[in-house]
Amino acid sequence: MGLLLPVVTFFALAYYLMADQFVGIENRTDALYFAVVTLGTVGFGDVHPTGEAAKIVTMVQIALDLVVVGVLVSIATSRAQARVGRREGSPHPEK
Repeated sequence: MGLLLPVVTFFALAYYLMADQFVGIENRTDALYFAVVTLGTVGFGDVHPTGEAAKIVTMVQIALDLVVVGVLVSIATSRAQARVGRREGSPHPEK
């Protein structure tokens, strides 16, 4: 969760500063809402970019979100495997 907060905050700020290139972003809450909806890959369609720069920033967020979520899943999986290994008495694999 510690990695998601700065990512969402950064993109929410970027969207707020680029609000003139979006339909539906009128305040900071709208910008945060769009950043979270984009992170969740929900895409309700009520807020969407219209300007070229806004579309590019949104695409960058989507790509970065995929990487961040992948890293978080990888970390969680590694920790779960390590716990199972300790319970079974096998040594923890070194990387």
